[in-house]
Amino acid sequence: MKGVAFLGALFGILVTVAYGLDCEQEGYVCKDKNIETCDGQFDSSLTCGGYWGIQCCKTRNPATTATPSAATTTTRPSGSSPRPTQGPGSTTTPLGSCGKSSVDIRSYITQGRESTPGSWPWQGSLRLSNGATHNCGAVLISDRWVLTAAHCIVSIYDKIHTYRVLLGAHYQYTENLNENAYSARLKFMIPHHRYEKDGPGFPYDIALLELDRPVPLNRYIQPVCLPKPGEVFTEQDECYLTGWGDTRGTGDDNVLNQVRVNVVPNAACSDMWAKYPRTGPRIYDFHICVGDGLKGSCAGDSGGPLVCRRGSQWVLAGVSTWAMQGCDTPNFPSVYSRVTSFLPWIKHNTEGFES
Repeated sequence: MKGVAFLGALFGILVTVAYGLDCEQEGYVCKDKNIETCDGQFDSSLTCGGYWGIQCCKTRNPATTATPSAATTTTRPSGSSPRPTQGPGSTTTPLGSCGKSSVDIRSYITQGRESTPGSWPWQGSLRLSNGATHNCGAVLISDRWVLTAAHCIVSIYDKIHTYRVLLGAHYQYTENLNENAYSARLKFMIPHHRYEKDGPGFPYDIALLELDRPVPLNRYIQPVCLPKPGEVFTEQDECYLTGWGDTRGTGDDNVLNQVRVNVVPNAACSDMWAKYPRTGPRIYDFHICVGDGLKGSCAGDSGGPLVCRRGSQWVLAGVSTWAMQGCDTPNFPSVYSRVTSFLPWIKHNTEGFES
């Protein structure tokens, strides 16, 4: 359908990072238990800002002083800034089982800035098996399951061995990958059985990917929360799109970008897309629309997440599917698959996976 495209592009906001100092004040080191070794032993009685998966290592070579600068060896992405000490606006909310970021996302808004590494730890990149090419976005919903768009895998490349899911990355190009990036192989690919690649509105454009083994969870790799059945998202919610899609010259598409967007009611979205000069676009109840046509997803963001804040957690409201070709036409919102509409399908295919 000329003029309408599968996709994704995005932009950023200011963020504040906070880390606990209890472990370090004792002269020890905070380490990621999943991906780092400890030359002494982990002590669960000492905290590292409360972040899930981050443990205090009672190293055999403790720091000689108890100042925060005496222990700065916690892993961080190459090219990122050193961790700031705790200050105004920071958070020490413990990471739970889903939807928690090690970065405090603040609504200082917005455009043209990349995300801070670790802000969106459920963001994945669906790639060909050589790992060099970003094809689509993806989103981690447990340590073994990922959601993406069906059109990302229903193609000439339709074999499991063709794909990898890259998690924990900030840069999309392989020469810039940080040490926290994890490449996962696939065990199963499950596009929705009612997906129609040529149907009006591209219905049921969602797919599940089962990874061949559980991924190591840490501050850079965390599952997002699934919404509750019937949960409603409105223009009053704080919601973000993330991805490595085309920025159309507004930013660096090598880095993970983010943009805050407003949810557009389906009735209004349908009226807007009814002005499209050709037949084809159609908004269904299982869609959720966001953005204004200028700020939203673009080529390369397909399959990526739309998340909305619920207290200290982030909930997956949608999975990117399509938008106006060119990504720069006002009053044509980006269209996502509404995750609440697919919860029974997700549960059925993941054999009782609980969010």
